[in-house]
Amino acid sequence: MAIDIKSVEKIIGYEFKNTKYLEEALTHPSMGTTGSPSYQRLQFLGDAVIGLAVSKHFFLAKSHLSPGQLTSLRSANVSNHKLARVAARLGLYHHVQGTNIRNSLKQADKFEKEVREEEEEWLVYGGAKGPKFLADIVESIAAAIYVDLDFNMQKLCPILEKSLLKPMLTLKDLGKHPQPIIELYELCQKQGKQIEIECESERDGYKNHCIASVYIDEKLFVSESSELKKNARFNAASAALSKLRPKWETPANDGDGDYETEGEDEEELHDHGLHDQKKKWTKTIYGKRDEGLD
Repeated sequence: MAIDIKSVEKIIGYEFKNTKYLEEALTHPSMGTTGSPSYQRLQFLGDAVIGLAVSKHFFLAKSHLSPGQLTSLRSANVSNHKLARVAARLGLYHHVQGTNIRNSLKQADKFEKEVREEEEEWLVYGGAKGPKFLADIVESIAAAIYVDLDFNMQKLCPILEKSLLKPMLTLKDLGKHPQPIIELYELCQKQGKQIEIECESERDGYKNHCIASVYIDEKLFVSESSELKKNARFNAASAALSKLRPKWETPANDGDGDYETEGEDEEELHDHGLHDQKKKWTKTIYGKRDEGLD
């Protein structure tokens, strides 16, 4: 499938001098067998580029904010959670070329529909989860523009702010979420842990109730239920915090705090390799349980 370069350029508001960068940014790793370079290298660069662009934006535009507030804003705006929504709303995934990716594209279609039906237009936490490749292509396209601009960050920032980073989530957006949820995500980020809150609705007789489950590094940690989704998420986050604070918020903790997932003891965690795993750089608000394209 040939990439419609002009259509993508119109979507992102940038015309490439060398279109091979955009082609690479939209080529899935599954095309490796054909000899075509994939977006993986650009995605690596784009992750850093977007982080710097967002940091620069808030540092210059919000001089009154504390370092902690700046960190929260950057985390929310560079998360896979948000970038996947950008890719879905802009329809960028329709232009990805790859082999045997039909199922992943179906997942993306389903995610786009769920996103457009969400109560809030731009959720900071929770909501539908998209395949990880959606965020990857946003990062790779950002890097492609950066390289095409001869690595000129000053020219790149306004381009990204008008397209791939739009809208910039604010402290007001973050404030719509209960404090325990925000605190839980930030605490897990500090510890290098991947955090995800999933919600499922079930019918009990004549009533519907929601079960919110907290996953840490893809493992179930705690679950709580309520008739209201927001209450279930609040309760699950609060329960997780009550278990994690004593273990992680100590002076001697070096960021590799141990924890127990539901139904597991310390010996089982060793068997899974959790205690020995290397700490990863973790984006604040997404999990990796349904990554789609890899």
